[in-house]
Amino acid sequence: MPGYTGTHLALIPGMRARTNATGAAQSSLHRAPGETSGVARLSGSELEAWLARQQEFALVLFDTPWSAACRLELEVLGRLVSHFEGRVRVGALDASASQDAADRFGVSWVPTIVLFAARREVARWEGARALSDLTIEIQTALMRANAPEQATSPPRTRPGGARS
Repeated sequence: MPGYTGTHLALIPGMRARTNATGAAQSSLHRAPGETSGVARLSGSELEAWLARQQEFALVLFDTPWSAACRLELEVLGRLVSHFEGRVRVGALDASASQDAADRFGVSWVPTIVLFAARREVARWEGARALSDLTIEIQTALMRANAPEQATSPPRTRPGGARS
């Protein structure tokens, strides 16, 4: 979808005002567990425990079920599961239903993908990514995370590839 890369959460009605009836309706939209092969569907309360069980790397997609960009990114992650099998576990969290978790991890844009190493954020991508671009970006982040002497703050990449 040319020109469309995601949605800023502050622009979504009901996203920050929990009493908004529209927000409650959006939060009830939730994909069935296991809808995308290999991507664990997580709730806000499950996320911390899931990250704690990961030995090495974990990739988490913060998404919403009603966003076209998020649905496309979930498909991309589903295809990445086999490529990174045994090295990276992949999960997805509905940011509209788990606002506290989204806030705790500083997510203000969907889709947002966060790569964790031993429960520590090592990279973040905001906005939709093509499969080939995301594969390269994850491989680069994995190499950086495995080279602690070169470690700096996690790179944050905004839509269009701009680093912040």
